[in-house]
Amino acid sequence: MAAITNKEAREHLAKMVKSIRESEGLTQTEFGEKIGLSQRAVSKIERAKTDQPRALRKIAEIGGMSVSELLDSSSDKKLTDEEVALLHLYRDLDNNKKRKTFIQHIKKYKDDPPSSATG
Repeated sequence: MAAITNKEAREHLAKMVKSIRESEGLTQTEFGEKIGLSQRAVSKIERAKTDQPRALRKIAEIGGMSVSELLDSSSDKKLTDEEVALLHLYRDLDNNKKRKTFIQHIKKYKDDPPSSATG
Protein backbone atom coordinates (compact mmCIF):
# COMPACT_ATOMS: atom_id res chain seq x y z
CA MET A 1 0.00 0.00 0.00
CA ALA A 2 1.22 3.48 -0.82
CA ALA A 3 2.03 5.93 1.93
CA ILE A 4 -0.77 8.11 3.24
CA THR A 5 0.92 11.49 2.98
CA ASN A 6 -2.17 13.66 3.38
CA LYS A 7 -2.58 14.69 7.03
CA GLU A 8 -6.38 14.85 6.78
CA ALA A 9 -6.48 11.32 5.34
CA ARG A 10 -4.33 10.02 8.21
CA GLU A 11 -6.58 11.78 10.72
CA HIS A 12 -9.68 10.27 9.09
CA LEU A 13 -8.11 6.81 9.25
CA ALA A 14 -7.14 7.41 12.88
CA LYS A 15 -10.72 8.28 13.76
CA MET A 16 -12.09 5.26 11.88
CA VAL A 17 -9.68 2.79 13.48
CA LYS A 18 -10.37 4.08 16.97
CA SER A 19 -14.12 3.94 16.33
CA ILE A 20 -13.90 0.35 15.07
CA ARG A 21 -11.72 -0.71 18.00
CA GLU A 22 -13.99 0.93 20.57
CA SER A 23 -17.14 -0.47 18.96
CA GLU A 24 -15.62 -3.92 19.43
CA GLY A 25 -14.96 -3.09 23.09
CA LEU A 26 -11.23 -3.77 22.76
CA THR A 27 -8.16 -2.13 24.22
CA GLN A 28 -5.38 -1.15 21.84
CA THR A 29 -3.46 -4.23 22.97
CA GLU A 30 -6.41 -6.58 22.36
CA PHE A 31 -7.16 -4.98 19.01
CA GLY A 32 -3.51 -5.25 18.02
CA GLU A 33 -3.50 -8.95 18.88
CA LYS A 34 -6.62 -9.43 16.76
CA ILE A 35 -5.07 -7.75 13.71
CA GLY A 36 -1.45 -8.79 14.18
CA LEU A 37 0.00 -5.48 15.37
CA SER A 38 1.54 -4.27 18.60
CA GLN A 39 -0.27 -1.88 20.93
CA ARG A 40 2.28 0.74 19.92
CA ALA A 41 1.45 0.32 16.21
CA VAL A 42 -2.29 0.64 16.93
CA SER A 43 -1.62 3.75 18.99
CA LYS A 44 0.39 5.30 16.15
CA ILE A 45 -2.44 4.68 13.70
CA GLU A 46 -5.03 6.13 16.10
CA ARG A 47 -2.90 9.24 16.64
CA ALA A 48 -2.28 9.67 12.87
CA LYS A 49 1.45 9.30 13.52
CA THR A 50 2.20 6.85 10.72
CA ASP A 51 1.95 7.30 6.98
CA GLN A 52 2.25 3.57 6.28
CA PRO A 53 -0.27 1.82 8.52
CA ARG A 54 -0.37 -1.97 8.29
CA ALA A 55 -3.24 -4.43 8.63
CA LEU A 56 -5.77 -2.20 6.88
CA ARG A 57 -7.53 -5.18 5.30
CA LYS A 58 -8.03 -6.81 8.71
CA ILE A 59 -9.15 -3.52 10.27
CA ALA A 60 -11.64 -2.93 7.46
CA GLU A 61 -12.95 -6.49 7.77
CA ILE A 62 -13.57 -6.05 11.49
CA GLY A 63 -15.35 -2.78 10.71
CA GLY A 64 -17.52 -4.48 8.10
CA MET A 65 -16.20 -2.42 5.20
CA SER A 66 -13.69 -2.43 2.38
CA VAL A 67 -10.27 -0.83 2.67
CA SER A 68 -11.49 1.85 0.23
CA GLU A 69 -14.40 2.66 2.53
CA LEU A 70 -12.06 2.73 5.52
CA LEU A 71 -9.83 5.27 3.80
CA ASP A 72 -12.59 7.34 2.14
CA SER A 73 -13.13 10.47 4.20
CA SER A 74 -16.10 11.43 2.01
CA SER A 75 -17.95 8.55 3.69
CA ASP A 76 -17.95 10.43 6.98
CA LYS A 77 -21.60 10.74 7.85
CA LYS A 78 -23.65 10.43 10.96
CA LEU A 79 -25.61 7.25 11.50
CA THR A 80 -29.27 7.57 12.37
CA ASP A 81 -30.42 6.37 15.77
CA GLU A 82 -31.99 3.34 14.09
CA GLU A 83 -28.71 2.49 12.32
CA VAL A 84 -26.80 2.76 15.57
CA ALA A 85 -29.34 0.53 17.31
CA LEU A 86 -29.04 -2.11 14.58
CA LEU A 87 -25.27 -1.95 14.70
CA HIS A 88 -25.28 -2.45 18.47
CA LEU A 89 -27.69 -5.38 18.19
CA TYR A 90 -25.47 -6.96 15.54
CA ARG A 91 -22.29 -6.48 17.53
CA ASP A 92 -23.89 -7.88 20.67
CA LEU A 93 -24.40 -11.21 18.93
CA ASP A 94 -21.80 -13.61 20.22
CA ASN A 95 -20.95 -15.61 17.12
CA ASN A 96 -20.86 -15.52 13.34
CA LYS A 97 -23.82 -17.91 12.94
CA LYS A 98 -26.07 -15.55 14.88
CA ARG A 99 -24.72 -12.57 12.91
CA LYS A 100 -25.43 -14.31 9.60
CA THR A 101 -28.96 -15.13 10.75
CA PHE A 102 -29.48 -11.49 11.77
CA ILE A 103 -28.38 -10.32 8.31
CA GLN A 104 -30.61 -12.91 6.61
CA HIS A 105 -33.62 -11.63 8.55
CA ILE A 106 -32.89 -8.04 7.58
CA LYS A 107 -32.49 -9.02 3.90
CA LYS A 108 -35.74 -11.01 4.02
CA TYR A 109 -37.51 -8.06 5.65
CA LYS A 110 -36.12 -5.72 2.98
CA ASP A 111 -37.33 -7.99 0.17
CA ASP A 112 -40.70 -8.85 1.72
CA PRO A 113 -41.69 -6.56 4.61
CA PRO A 114 -44.70 -7.43 6.74
CA SER A 115 -47.84 -5.67 5.55
CA SER A 116 -48.07 -3.66 8.79
CA ALA A 117 -44.67 -2.06 8.10
CA THR A 118 -45.45 -0.80 4.60
CA GLY A 119 -47.31 2.28 5.32
